[in-house]
Amino acid sequence: MIRYIKKILLWLSAAIALLLVAALLFTYVWGDKLTDIILNELNKEIKGEIVFSGDIEFSVIEKFPYASVTFNNIRAYSSSNFNRTHHPINTDIAVEANKIYIQLNLFDLIRKRYKISKITFENAVINIYADNNGEYNFMYYQPTKDSVKSKLDIEITNLSLINVKTTYWDSRNNLFFNGFFQNLDFSGKFADKDFTIESAADFHCYKFSRDKEIFIYDKSLNYTAQIDVKNDNYIIKKLEVGHQDILISAEGNLLYSEATKNVNLKINAEDASLKILTTLIPLSFKQKLDNFSFDGFLNLNASVAGNITDAQMPRLELQYKISNGKVIYKNYTFLVSTTGTVKTSDISNVSKYNLESGQTALSVGESMFKGAFSLNDFDKLTLSCLFQSNINLEDLNRFKLIESKYAVSGSAKGGIDFSSSLKEFDFYKVGTYNLEAKLNLSNVSFKDQDNKSNEISYLSGGLQIKQNSLYLDCISLKAFKAKLQISGEIDNLPQYLSPESAPLYLKLDVVADTLDFNFVQDKSNKSNTPKTNSEPFRFPENIRLTSNFSISELRHEKLVVNNIKSKLVVLDNKILLENLNCNIFKGSLFANTVATVLPNGNISISGENDIKNIDVPSIFQAFNNFDQDFLKDTHLKGLLSSSTNFTLQLSNDFKFITNTLKAQTDLVVNNGALINFEPVLELSKFVEISELKNINFSSLKNSVVIRNDSVYIPQMDINTNAFNIGVSGVQSFDTDFDYSIMLYLNEFLSKKKNNQKEKEFFGELEDDGLGRIKLFLRIFGNPDSFKIQWDKKNSRQNNKVKIQEEKSELIKIFKEEFNKNKESDSDENLKDENDFNYDFDDI
Repeated sequence: MIRYIKKILLWLSAAIALLLVAALLFTYVWGDKLTDIILNELNKEIKGEIVFSGDIEFSVIEKFPYASVTFNNIRAYSSSNFNRTHHPINTDIAVEANKIYIQLNLFDLIRKRYKISKITFENAVINIYADNNGEYNFMYYQPTKDSVKSKLDIEITNLSLINVKTTYWDSRNNLFFNGFFQNLDFSGKFADKDFTIESAADFHCYKFSRDKEIFIYDKSLNYTAQIDVKNDNYIIKKLEVGHQDILISAEGNLLYSEATKNVNLKINAEDASLKILTTLIPLSFKQKLDNFSFDGFLNLNASVAGNITDAQMPRLELQYKISNGKVIYKNYTFLVSTTGTVKTSDISNVSKYNLESGQTALSVGESMFKGAFSLNDFDKLTLSCLFQSNINLEDLNRFKLIESKYAVSGSAKGGIDFSSSLKEFDFYKVGTYNLEAKLNLSNVSFKDQDNKSNEISYLSGGLQIKQNSLYLDCISLKAFKAKLQISGEIDNLPQYLSPESAPLYLKLDVVADTLDFNFVQDKSNKSNTPKTNSEPFRFPENIRLTSNFSISELRHEKLVVNNIKSKLVVLDNKILLENLNCNIFKGSLFANTVATVLPNGNISISGENDIKNIDVPSIFQAFNNFDQDFLKDTHLKGLLSSSTNFTLQLSNDFKFITNTLKAQTDLVVNNGALINFEPVLELSKFVEISELKNINFSSLKNSVVIRNDSVYIPQMDINTNAFNIGVSGVQSFDTDFDYSIMLYLNEFLSKKKNNQKEKEFFGELEDDGLGRIKLFLRIFGNPDSFKIQWDKKNSRQNNKVKIQEEKSELIKIFKEEFNKNKESDSDENLKDENDFNYDFDDI
């Protein structure tokens, strides 16, 4: 066995040695001759100047089984027929190569046939340019003018590029390619009428564009192709283009002639990475998606068909399926599963692209949307969608989809119909888009992140959104320990939340069980934010509210109001309570009231009210006896009914400013009593003390004026169990008082025995014409020091005149305050398309 192996090696060595000797002899015999022939013939055939700065080598070993002529350091210039001014760059050099191998078949050489069949460029730069006339700059060989047939046939069947930088620029058709080929093989019997092209390459495409539309930019690609050529018709049997893990295959026809350019291709891709695939889309379209990135897998079948002209590129129809998809928008991740179709009448025009989805599932966080959508005009990215949703509102916080100081939780289920340009989408302009949604809310809450105690919770009910309007259907919620139910309409909410803070319009019906302002005040006082009066109080700006509301109970300190019903209107710095009805102090109240925030931050309140049968001691209890100890709730009894016009001011911390109170009231007190009131007890020198401790009267009527920190009481008759008297006078808010009292002397004298001495002290007396003598007294001073003395006639006359003057002047003020706009039908500042046309001054 070993002997046979030795024989085989011996014969093999001999064959190799023979081949080497033959190669050396062949090189010696043919090298210089063949090199001269190639140089002479190329100079005749090739347009443009060729310059050699290196050696020219002949070898039959280097490219065996081909004989090769190697040109080192060769440069070829563009042909003279090419118009170099049609390009904005220097187009002088067509080829610059470190090595060019021109290869010939050895058996052709033995038969003295000099036929070039293969050319290899290695470490080279190839620039192919076409001018506006279609004239190329490179390697166009021209027919020889010699009558003698050329000794050299150029019949290239194989072109190879190794480490070659290539530029192709056709200025007439606006096509541009710039890339680097690590290797490229391109073969075919190109001299035949019909032939087959086979090609494969690994290359890096720096830029591929048409009409300045960049289709590929800075990408590493590879391809294999098998194409049958029949005249100008290219039948693509196999074309596979790869980029990283993506493989796209195509087959079809390409008709490319001077007169007609037409394409009809079928394209297929399986499990292509979306993350990679989206890097291959045209650059101008990619710029539309700057805020988006994609992941997942794509399966597609597409067809590209149509003519290629200067005005239009072929049409595209593509069917796709996306699995495990992700769309990342501004760091928000949306999970996507969908099928659909992409169509366009011009593959190069992104504005003509249309996408129609099939069944689509989209989720973000714990929120899910299912439905279908369309994306039209990829230039503007116009999205239309119809989805059923199940939304976890906490995702709004997690993904910061809406910038707000409130943390939101809860769920919303319903349907969404929406269309808008994603490129121009702005949440604050959502009212300008086609938007319709129906949502059922469940257990929604809003927490103020600056003040955790300000919470709206247990919000449930139905919402409907149409364009710029939000409709509330029996929304129930809890806020500040109050349970509320709200129905109505809210307009302009996104614009109100925007930095421009446009007006917010609300039309609401509100029902509440208990509103406890003590709770609100306590929470406000416990806030970490220091309280300051540097900024005047303001109602929320740009609020336009009209509301019919009903409140079972309202509490503020000791004040309790029940069964409240009214119409509330809020406009800028004014609030109107219209037709307010409620139960208060064991009676009832009807009122119309306006509250206005003044420039200094004070709150001006004006209004009119009618009260019936309210319990007088309850008023004093609720208001802490008006911060005085002279006349307290324990001194009083009775049911008060009145009709009052008033105006007053509160400070910006809601404290009553006493000197701003102006009021005129017609009052009736029934079943009244004055109990253990010290000034009355001072009359014990005239009446038995037991009768003065509890003075009862059935009815008391008067018209009282409040102004300048004082209460002005006109003359009124009081018929009591102890005596019948007449009273008038002035009571100031700082507890100073001055009362004129008229007594019937006969009654007082009858109450005392042996009272002849007291009679001597009585001053001027009057007879009422019925034989009854009137006695006039004056009680004045303050709770700590007061006097009772005879009242001169001019003193009570002065009081009477003063009270009448105050009443007349106050009535004039009220007429000016409440009726100054009666002559005006409307206030233009309060009109708008939402019918907010209340005249706050017209009361």
